Amino acid sequence: LGFNCARKHVKIEPDRWYYWCDKLGLLVWQDMPSGDKYIGGNDPDIQRSEESAFQFKAELKAMIDARVNHPSIVMWVPFNEGWGQFETEGIARWIKSYDPTRLVNNASGWTDRGVGDVNDIHRYPGPGRPENEPNRAAVLGEYGGLGLPISDHTWRKEKNWGYRGFQNVEALTSAYEDLTRKLLPMIDEGLCAAIYTQTTDVEIEVNGLMTYDRAIIKINPETARLIHQGYFSPAIISEDDIFLDHARIEMKSSKDGAIHYTLDGTEPTRKSPRYSEPIFLQNTTQVKAASFWADGKQSLTTSFACTKVSLNDPAPIASVTPGMMVNYYEGEWDVLPDFSTLTPVFSKNADAINLKPSPRKENFGLRFEGFIKIASDGIYTFFTNSDDGSKLFVSDQLIITNDGLHGVREESGKIALKAGLHKIVVEFFQKKGGLGLEVYFKGGDFAKQQIPAALFFSE
Repeated sequence: LGFNCARKHVKIEPDRWYYWCDKLGLLVWQDMPSGDKYIGGNDPDIQRSEESAFQFKAELKAMIDARVNHPSIVMWVPFNEGWGQFETEGIARWIKSYDPTRLVNNASGWTDRGVGDVNDIHRYPGPGRPENEPNRAAVLGEYGGLGLPISDHTWRKEKNWGYRGFQNVEALTSAYEDLTRKLLPMIDEGLCAAIYTQTTDVEIEVNGLMTYDRAIIKINPETARLIHQGYFSPAIISEDDIFLDHARIEMKSSKDGAIHYTLDGTEPTRKSPRYSEPIFLQNTTQVKAASFWADGKQSLTTSFACTKVSLNDPAPIASVTPGMMVNYYEGEWDVLPDFSTLTPVFSKNADAINLKPSPRKENFGLRFEGFIKIASDGIYTFFTNSDDGSKLFVSDQLIITNDGLHGVREESGKIALKAGLHKIVVEFFQKKGGLGLEVYFKGGDFAKQQIPAALFFSE
């Protein structure tokens, strides 16, 4: 697949695993298995009992003693995402003094204490990088998590999970390429390492490059190697994927590849038209393009649907009052329920779309309904940041689906609107853990911003 490093995440393998890493030249970051209490990113270290602290230190020393002769191990990681994290500075210094031949990662993700050899952040799906420092390397200890369950090769048939879900190998591969396209330029900015989540599916997690039974490699290894070397499919650049009059399309290739494209939905070949200057589209078009290199290499195909649309008319309402109506519900869901079949616990007026109407932090739902005032005709982009699931409707059209159990993530959608009042509905649910809900928009004459309360109205 083209990786040169593996992080052994809170788990110790038999010697045979490290033997093959030694033999193949695969670098290893070795975690200490986690235990005891959990802390958040801004919390202080825990206070372990004397027995717990003694046991952790004894097993940490035993892990190092048992694996120290494997040259593939280049880094020790005592703590991951705040699990059992205590005496961080002291533990990191002890490891460095006990084994000065390896790097020390004081805390992978969230709870960095400014010690050790690296500053390690986690970003899903990412990528991202920490700020550069004079004396520590900037690393991305976890990113990716692109999920694809493959029937008959999962640990459980239903309710599997990934940081981002995909329905087929083609969509998964395209998303992986997009992540790598964003990642590689970060090397020039100071990023020293990045660990993709993850090698294989693990029980209900289906974000592995291989299935749980190791029977199928989801992303073709040859394709993955090309992606890692920077042989990307061409970028198709356009202001919008919807347009009113015409759309201007540009294309850009990596490594000076020749771009060949089609406008009829067929797959491009070396005999297809070669891109040399911007293309102007007057009608709905499916653009496909691929890069071809002199050494015989060929990229994945980039597809871009450009749709001609009409402006949506505003709602025919006579009078409105400031604010929106929000219904509050209680229940435990994995996806958004049909709120029309449920009875709200209460309803009230809200001046913005956020979590303030909820009196609790777990197992609840919100449904906002009202009108948004659009100042001028044009194409508008809406964004939702939510944890867990959300949907956004504008002018009775589903613009964004950001549904399901996941961490905070952003999704976006576009719609063409005439000036005036347009119906807007946001549905949201929260199960447990992290939570968040924010809605943004942008138009032709203003940048991305949270929707001001002054633009919301009710009948």
